[in-house]
Amino acid sequence: DLEAGGASHGVACRICHLSPEGGDGPGSEVIRLACCCKEELGHAHRQCAEAWFRIKG
Repeated sequence: DLEAGGASHGVACRICHLSPEGGDGPGSEVIRLACCCKEELGHAHRQCAEAWFRIKG
């Protein structure tokens, strides 16, 4: 499950470890994952999260 919005600047993607300023393309926005991870560990680029879930299930 993915939950849109809410990421603040300075929060890094938990998957690729890049900041949200890394790109302006589709899927580059940082989203909050609907998981029990706390603070910045619950954030990822939409594109990174979708790729991760396709691979890991």
